[in-house]
Amino acid sequence: MAAVLSAGDLSTLTRFTDVALLLLRVMVGLVFLTSGWNHLRDPLGRSKDIGMSKSFTIFLGAAELAVMNLVIVTTGGGNLSLEECLE
Repeated sequence: MAAVLSAGDLSTLTRFTDVALLLLRVMVGLVFLTSGWNHLRDPLGRSKDIGMSKSFTIFLGAAELAVMNLVIVTTGGGNLSLEECLE
């Protein structure tokens, strides 16, 4: 038999919201970090892979690293927001 969640069960899950948002920010940040790092580490090879120029690939890698920093540091996460900790 499949387990069915009641309204009471769902309301108890809200205590995990802050942790879930933190983990989501870290996962998205890691995706941008690895992609941006690969663009900057080998721009000529990556430019051939994505079909763009070498200079655009370098710009793209730098932009991805900047977005990664913004996603992890500035996005809200309730009590676990890194912006709150830095104030």
